[in-house]
Amino acid sequence: SAYSMETLMPMQFLLPSVKYCPPLADAVAKYMLNALSSFQLFFAKGTEPLYETKAELNAAIPYEKLEKIRDGHMPAACGDFWGHRSVYGAGYLSWLDALVTETTDSNIYAYDLSITDWLAERVYPVYLLRNPYGKAINVSFFPSDIWENKCPELYKGNHLQDVCLWNMQNKQILSENAEKLSVTLVEGEAVIIALLPKGVKPEKKGKMICAGNVELCAEF
Repeated sequence: SAYSMETLMPMQFLLPSVKYCPPLADAVAKYMLNALSSFQLFFAKGTEPLYETKAELNAAIPYEKLEKIRDGHMPAACGDFWGHRSVYGAGYLSWLDALVTETTDSNIYAYDLSITDWLAERVYPVYLLRNPYGKAINVSFFPSDIWENKCPELYKGNHLQDVCLWNMQNKQILSENAEKLSVTLVEGEAVIIALLPKGVKPEKKGKMICAGNVELCAEF
């Protein structure tokens, strides 16, 4: 069986872990894409409707789990107890607006590695993106609105102002002074990028790459 809450809940821990262990980047990006693309199954949806055990209940709430086979149907959206729908699991869906940002390509997302980094005293936006294609591709995206409050120095009004987008692996600037963030990903590449105020450069401090006193990610 696969459970809806257990599919969503690890995201808050997996994403910031990539900052401290960059070799996890590819695996975590694959997990995120697979979880997001298949989560519709918990709503008994897919390329065709799934068999579901409580179709009369609120369709806005996902089922608790998926089973390989139930009542002769394969697969099936169901649950362990009477309700079968997972209100507690659905609560984690509200996090996705901050954790996951759509890009200009429907199969590539910008995953926020900082927003649930609970132990960090201060953070800048750090993102993980992965190119699943067999060719290079350029994508663009906007940071989640939550960063306007967390890092107001990156904004003027409601727009990004005097910012630089950095590649953490080679510490090179990807773009400057853009309202929309843009990055070119090579074939199969998982990349960690950071959004910093103009004039602030990532530097190695011990085992970490930092911007001033703010830890961005571990040294590659």
